[in-house]
Amino acid sequence: MHKDYDYREILRVEFESRKARNQYYSLRAFAKSIGIGSGALSEILSGKRNLGLNKATSIAENLNLDEGERKEFLTAVKSPQTKNVGEKENENRQLTLEVFELVSSPTCMAILAAADLESFRLEPEWIAKKLSFNKDEVLHALDLMRKVGLIETINGEENICGELVISPDGIPSRAIKNYHHRMLDQASLAMEEQPVDIRDISGVSFAMDSQDVKKLKKDIANFRNRMIKKYSSGKKDQVYHIELALFALSSGDL
Repeated sequence: MHKDYDYREILRVEFESRKARNQYYSLRAFAKSIGIGSGALSEILSGKRNLGLNKATSIAENLNLDEGERKEFLTAVKSPQTKNVGEKENENRQLTLEVFELVSSPTCMAILAAADLESFRLEPEWIAKKLSFNKDEVLHALDLMRKVGLIETINGEENICGELVISPDGIPSRAIKNYHHRMLDQASLAMEEQPVDIRDISGVSFAMDSQDVKKLKKDIANFRNRMIKKYSSGKKDQVYHIELALFALSSGDL
């Protein structure tokens, strides 16, 4: 996937992510939250207007982007590719947006995992019931998967083909954050609705040398890979998700 991002795509992905968490969230509310008029935002997203660097800087602050995301966003605004507005809605850019949205979508990722189930059927009704998503979510996810080539028609029958393989530096960090925000929401819901015999939510706080964080992250990645290898090799009748979180509770050198 191309590493030069269209700032319009970044804004669209952020808006769609918020809307996915609140179906009543409007473009007007999004515009207000980032400090721009809804009419101006609509024209920017449709390609009728370019975003100026000063306003982009303000929007980056209102989106609470970290330094890497801010640089990514402002670089996209300054990119010569963004000057030819009429050319921005080409097939490659649209595909990029769809991949961003897919990466942000727990629905798409759950469907990809469900494809390994012995009982899997590529039918919206079956998928919606099995994964507890509404049918509209599933239909949208399947449409995205078709557009990025994850669903192909072979001998007149649709099949999920292969896995989603994207270089980590080809994914905006905002899309990844959106995905984990939504999976943490799913975990919170599971804590309230699922019995303890089919889920595990636990955590521990401890003091450590901050210089060892890099090694700890590597150990976590190795653990995750071992668990997947060990438990995904046998019978497959349900889809599970492991969401691991490591973060600092203390701050600075106080």
